[in-house]
Amino acid sequence: MRKKIFNIAEYLKENGVSPSVQRIKIYESVLLEKLHPTANMIFNKLCGEIPTLSKMTVYNTLKIFAERNIVRIVNIEDNELRYDATIETHGHFKCKLCEKIYDFEFKPQEDAFDKLENFKIEDTQVNIKGICPECNIN
Repeated sequence: MRKKIFNIAEYLKENGVSPSVQRIKIYESVLLEKLHPTANMIFNKLCGEIPTLSKMTVYNTLKIFAERNIVRIVNIEDNELRYDATIETHGHFKCKLCEKIYDFEFKPQEDAFDKLENFKIEDTQVNIKGICPECNIN
């Protein structure tokens, strides 16, 4: 399900985002982190590598990425936003014990939204919480 991008700078340009070093590294963090990082997680990972990086830059960059539809905002908890480079419709499962977030394939049935006649659906999110197989063994 995860996309392969061979040239992040080119991908950003194709999507109307100027590819600065900071933006490339931030997108790379979202792309490579399978557990859907928060802005703080990205900042903490990159601040040693890019000493001039600020949290505001990370937040602003992620906002631009979301507006350009190259990352998806995952709102699985009320108090945090996470980011996902897989923008196609899919679901998320968050383990209540280890707090990892897993992607799963989700395809809405054709008639699932029939009662929303004349509504323009722009995003569909399915979030499930429970205990993952790894934690369920223990």
